[in-house]
Amino acid sequence: MKKHLLLFVFVLVSISAMAQAFGWTELGSGNNALKANGTIRSICTDASGEVYAAGDFTNASGKHYVAKWDGIRWSELGNYDNGLNENYPIPNICSDGFNIYAVSSLNDSVNYVAKYFSVSWERLPSLTGIGLYNPKVLSLCTDISGNLYAGGILDDSTGNRIAKWDWATQSWIKLPAYDNGHHDNAITYSLCTDLSEDVYAAGDILDPLGYTVIKWDGIKWDSLDSISTNGYVFSLCTGALGEVYAAGNFINAFGKNYVAVWDGTKWGQLGGSNGFNANGNIFSICTAALGMGNLYAAGGFTNISGFQYVAKWDGMGWSELGSGYNPLNVNGNIYSICTDATGNVYAAGSFNDSSGYYYVAKCAKIDQVKWIRLNMNTTVKLQSVHFPNSNTGGVAVQRGITGYAAGAGGTIQKTTNGGTNWTSQSSGTLKSLYSVYFPSANDGYAVGESGTILKTTNGGENWAVQNSGTNTQLNSVYFTDTVTGYAAGDGGTILKTTDCGMNWTSQITGASNSLYSIYFPNANDGYVVGKSGSILKTTDCGITWLAQASGTINALHSVKFLDPNMGFAVGDSGTILKTTDGGTTWMAHNAVISEFLSSVYFTDVDTGYAAGANGAILKTTNGGTIWAVQNSGTSQNLSSIYFTAPNAGYAVGDSGTIISTTTGGIGGINNLSSKNMPLKIYPNPSYDKITIETYEIPTKGQLSILNLNGQELFKLQITKQKTVIDIKRLLNGVYLVKFTNERSFQVGKFYKH
Repeated sequence: MKKHLLLFVFVLVSISAMAQAFGWTELGSGNNALKANGTIRSICTDASGEVYAAGDFTNASGKHYVAKWDGIRWSELGNYDNGLNENYPIPNICSDGFNIYAVSSLNDSVNYVAKYFSVSWERLPSLTGIGLYNPKVLSLCTDISGNLYAGGILDDSTGNRIAKWDWATQSWIKLPAYDNGHHDNAITYSLCTDLSEDVYAAGDILDPLGYTVIKWDGIKWDSLDSISTNGYVFSLCTGALGEVYAAGNFINAFGKNYVAVWDGTKWGQLGGSNGFNANGNIFSICTAALGMGNLYAAGGFTNISGFQYVAKWDGMGWSELGSGYNPLNVNGNIYSICTDATGNVYAAGSFNDSSGYYYVAKCAKIDQVKWIRLNMNTTVKLQSVHFPNSNTGGVAVQRGITGYAAGAGGTIQKTTNGGTNWTSQSSGTLKSLYSVYFPSANDGYAVGESGTILKTTNGGENWAVQNSGTNTQLNSVYFTDTVTGYAAGDGGTILKTTDCGMNWTSQITGASNSLYSIYFPNANDGYVVGKSGSILKTTDCGITWLAQASGTINALHSVKFLDPNMGFAVGDSGTILKTTDGGTTWMAHNAVISEFLSSVYFTDVDTGYAAGANGAILKTTNGGTIWAVQNSGTSQNLSSIYFTAPNAGYAVGDSGTIISTTTGGIGGINNLSSKNMPLKIYPNPSYDKITIETYEIPTKGQLSILNLNGQELFKLQITKQKTVIDIKRLLNGVYLVKFTNERSFQVGKFYKH
């Protein structure tokens, strides 16, 4: 492999290595779920990160189809008129980054390949046209030039063949047969290609010593020696440095299934003495994008609890992917796994969810740990954190600020040095406190169980009980100034004070659901959210409250507005809602987890955070359109998140957990955010000009075009989101595009023809 390609690969591997898997969730929920009624046999992703699935499942008309996940919901690829609409299951699909290919059946013994591009499916010419009789395709793959390869039971008079759909000529080519003396009974179960466009095939393919992997170098087939004498190869993949990996139902000397690796001269067990000794067949293996980073394996093997899972090889050892957060723990075989350009891992098979539907599972990626656990002298659950003198100072200034945390058993903790040390305050109550708020440096309030309202006028040195006039649990408190404040709680309760908490009066809300969070962007306009998706709004200082349509029945636990019109609410099942018209309409935004979110906070119109179950912290840098999972360094449930400066924040939760960041949750060695999304490049393919659209509006960035050897052909500085480039002088072929600036790294690919 050429040095410049290795350097390019090293850059991508370095970025990929800064992330790790967070946990497994079902891809899509509620009305946006796949709800497949049969086994999912094959999944793949394209250059834009969209996910595709196919198998035994059918649509409402009883026809088999390819399903597409667009980041928000599942749908049938092509509508009823343009859909695949097959009478037989679809065993395999793949993508070249742009086109989607699927194996479609004419009957039980003969099938063909269909291609989807842009808006509709088209059937590629029959393989019988190149002299194959009764062709049955079982496997597909593409190379980086866009050529398609098909394998399976593709026989002619000379033996089993591999067919190539040539992208340039738009026609099938029959590759020569591999002459091993056993060609009559050969079956190709798996195909893959490498960065040099060599093709690898395996399955029930024999050489004189046993089952083998064969390699096509563009001229001839060669055997990579025998892997085993006791089982087939079900899956192949390649690494960026020329490694070839194989797995199947073959076993080692201990009777265990394993992943084999070809190092250029011989086969060995991946990991050696630290190798993967699976207790069942391995049906699918894959590496990260372009063969970089971790390798993943899945199949019929199980963990110590008896559940099927995805195994990960990180270069040092094998482990269960996602076991530390949300384990996969499925109840059936995993037949297909794949990754996308940003490193997310997907899995599907014969497993189903609690409703009995088959689904695609996703394990998301997160940045390295940049949330630090602070010393807290309590182990009780902390429900709320607040810093009254928030500012925009640097780290040194942050270390001198004062903050408060409140929680179970009347706990109130205070820090005067930015969280380095915390001291307990005497609240005078054993009632759990659910919210704390300071409208000024010395004046603060805390609310909780049984209508409890506490007040301090000396920075927490003393707390006095206020007469709330209710025994109802109060969940949230907020003040619009030092005099006027509100508290919200169970049973639709909203209380108001206009005299610094001396007197509280009940407001007429017309609601009976529990209310969990209240917020006022100004003195007049206020919002409160709660159970069953409840949202109420006032425009007259709380005199009247009107219900708003949230579009969800999930409980909403937190609400935050940046101005009277733009606001966010989060809640159960990863619910994230946004409004830009003062709550007249609320739009659901896609979260990457399905656990509950308990708190939301925005530092500006673009940058926001949400915290919740199992230590989850999400971050957005584009106003909530896309949320990336951060590594909080804890698996404790988080109840409240608060930022005192653009990059300085705190979160609290179960077991006295309090964590902080001074980098916006982003790793110090990598100022590139999680926005390593694929570039938008169009038209694609193109013969004269392309438009390259970055994920964000760059303050300053560098755009480069490279060939497939990693050689940089030209680069330019850009300051606009869209750039038009003349490509007429480029030779026909595939090219890589790379964009970098101080905050992001994005890659893409285009065809020149």
